Amino acid sequence: MLFSFSQKTTRILVGWILFQFIALLSGVADNLKPVVLQLKWHHQFQFAGYYAAQLQGFYEQEGLELTFLTGENVDTVAAVLSEEADFGIALSDLVLSYKNDKPVVALATVFQHSPLVLLRREDSAAGSVHDMQGSHVMLEKHSEELEAYLSEMGVSVNELTRHPYNQATQSLLSEQVDAISAYITDEPFLLRQQGVPFHMSSPRSVGIDFYGDTLFTSRDYLQAHPDIVEKFRRASLRGWAYALDHPQELITYILQTWPEENSREALEYEAQQIQKLVRNDLVEIGYMNLGRWQHIAQVYADLGISSPNMDLEAFLYTSPRTFPLKKLVLIILSLSLLLCLTLLFVLHQGKQNQIQSDTLERLDRLQQKYSTLLMNMPGLAYRCHNDGGDWVMEYISSGAKELTGYYPEELTGPTGMVFGNLIVSEDAAAVVEEINQATTEKRRFCIQYRILHRNGETRWVWEQGMQVSSEHDEGMLEGFICDISDQKQLESEKEIAFTKLQNLLNEIKILKGIIPICSSCKKIRNHSGAWEQLEAYIRSHTEADFSHGICPDCVKALYPELLNDPLPSTLYEQKDTSHEEESG
Repeated sequence: MLFSFSQKTTRILVGWILFQFIALLSGVADNLKPVVLQLKWHHQFQFAGYYAAQLQGFYEQEGLELTFLTGENVDTVAAVLSEEADFGIALSDLVLSYKNDKPVVALATVFQHSPLVLLRREDSAAGSVHDMQGSHVMLEKHSEELEAYLSEMGVSVNELTRHPYNQATQSLLSEQVDAISAYITDEPFLLRQQGVPFHMSSPRSVGIDFYGDTLFTSRDYLQAHPDIVEKFRRASLRGWAYALDHPQELITYILQTWPEENSREALEYEAQQIQKLVRNDLVEIGYMNLGRWQHIAQVYADLGISSPNMDLEAFLYTSPRTFPLKKLVLIILSLSLLLCLTLLFVLHQGKQNQIQSDTLERLDRLQQKYSTLLMNMPGLAYRCHNDGGDWVMEYISSGAKELTGYYPEELTGPTGMVFGNLIVSEDAAAVVEEINQATTEKRRFCIQYRILHRNGETRWVWEQGMQVSSEHDEGMLEGFICDISDQKQLESEKEIAFTKLQNLLNEIKILKGIIPICSSCKKIRNHSGAWEQLEAYIRSHTEADFSHGICPDCVKALYPELLNDPLPSTLYEQKDTSHEEESG
């Protein structure tokens, strides 16, 4: 025991601590500081963390009293800088406001991924995003990342007919426009609810991965009220942690408080999508990375709407991580007996936080390297359903364009082209058989087959992959496919050359060894013992043939009377056709 107290002393100490605690709470309740938060839209689950912090008393515990401001397409930066609100919520284009000399400070990024997507009606999306030149579109304010996506896909915004952003979903349904910007948390649910088929394209498919909803304030407010900023940020992040752990409770609260603006089904869909955007299973809620903000700023610079080499040190808020005086006194009073254990815990927690911070930075760097690798690899990486032959793609890298002639968005999702239809019909059954056998044996599969390119060519491909499964995904295949048409062509040419060479070798007959020949008549004894004329023997054992004539020496010896006649040279040489007459 480090300390020893009598029962009386202990009762006095406990009573005094309780008195101080009650006094602190009373002081907080009597002196709540009013703060105003400007929301980007009407009340919905997108702001559930702030509702949760208010319901659970997190703001009140920090000595704050919160008021919400709402609206449609609100300029939250203008509201905060004009002091209509103390805090606001913005997308990644907040960094553009900072660059344009607007004194804003990012406090915490709640959505690690942007919710912005591009929606197109299926009947007007026969081509890919690359074919959108001249299309009628509605792009909301603060959607510059979609412009960056279109630019990456080879579509200039200047070649589009832009309409004011008003009742966008209805305008898409009534065919007034071909495409709209949308939040993945809202509009896709409305379209599916009405049974309208559509195509959805995300900038993340080409490596443009911006931050989503970010809490911010003005530099003047931060300098004047640093303690209030830290308290509001801390309470808000606690609220988000609670909301993500208790989504149904927050959905019920929203329906009871603002019933005319929401339905339970829509809020449940929104909550599910927000979980994927916040990713609190991977990173701490509110985490921001300087390198990622610099990458976002560079994308804006590449679009020509911002200058490069932006200094963002003053743009990002650094939490002082200090306790308010009253809470510090309370902690000292209530935990004095456990001071040593607390110090040890703080040291351990600090080390863990550093490890986590280093890990998150490494994850950010790996994500950027992974995106670059996928965009430049000579082939395609994929993730598809193991559906027995259709191979519906959930993800496919940008290498799909060169390999198949189709863009990734044309081959993904339930409305995309079925990859199985690209496989040559004669090879399809073998592909299914090999993959089924590999998944049964729980091993990798490696196959070669032919596909039909968009331009009509037949191409040989090599594929390697395996079945993966998780808590949420059953029967998914992940792998890599590359073009081996050139290799197959070389193998075919090699086989043809080998066949020709073999045929040539078969035609060549080589005469070798000791041949018995008569010294007088020059006949040769064959393998059966019979004697043959020299010409007949050589003709039967080689591809050679003979022509017969008479040399000048023999003419002198045998036919001297011919020496004075100018006979043609053909008299001295005549092809031997005796074997042909004999065979005839």
